[in-house]
Amino acid sequence: MKVKRKTSIQNVIPVSSMSDIAFLLLIFLMLSSILNMKQGPKIQTPQAKEISTPKEAQKYELIVDKNGSYFFEGNYVTLDSLTTVFSERILIYPDLFVEINGDITTEYQYIDAAVKALQDAKCYRVLFICEKLKKENPS
Repeated sequence: MKVKRKTSIQNVIPVSSMSDIAFLLLIFLMLSSILNMKQGPKIQTPQAKEISTPKEAQKYELIVDKNGSYFFEGNYVTLDSLTTVFSERILIYPDLFVEINGDITTEYQYIDAAVKALQDAKCYRVLFICEKLKKENPS
C-alpha cells in the first residue's frame, strides 16, 4: 500500500520570533540614544561672538536662574554652602574649574555674588557659559 505525501508548500511567515526581534530592537535603540542628563532649571544662555572650550577633566557646573537661585549638581544651594562645597573640592582637585551657566535675564548681582563665593573658596578658574552668536541675514 502506498502512502500519499503532501507536497504542497505553505506560504506562512513564522511570527514566533517577531516579539524577540522587536524587544532586541527596542533595547538597541534605548542603549544607542543620547539622553539629556542635565539637571536643574531650564535657562536661556546669552550669546557671544567667539567660544572656546577647555579640555580639562574636573569641571563643575553652577546654574543661576533668572530669580537668583543657585543650583549645583541639580540641587538648590545657598551662597554659603557653595563656598563650603568648593572649599572642600578645591583641596581634592586643585585644578578644577567652575562653569557658571546663567540665564540671559539673570541680573549681574547674582552672577557677581557667585563669583565672590567661589573666590572665598579659593576657586579662581571660572568660565561663563554662553551660546555662539548667530549670524543675522542682511535683508
